[in-house]
Amino acid sequence: MASKSFGVEGMTCMGCVGSLQGRLMSEPGIKLANISLAENSAEVQYDEAVIDEARILDIVRETGFEPLNT
Repeated sequence: MASKSFGVEGMTCMGCVGSLQGRLMSEPGIKLANISLAENSAEVQYDEAVIDEARILDIVRETGFEPLNT
């Protein structure tokens, strides 16, 4: 199990948080996605055998946000 923490730019409300968390949690291999609006951040725990870090960051972008500090 691996973990990735990074900033997220573009979130403005709890709806944004819910959208990003829901999208990440629907992806095979992602076990946990903690999204913080107050800190504009995300922490994702994932199975490296199923999904890699680059794909996680792509999902964030596809959802309409920009990953930071990656």
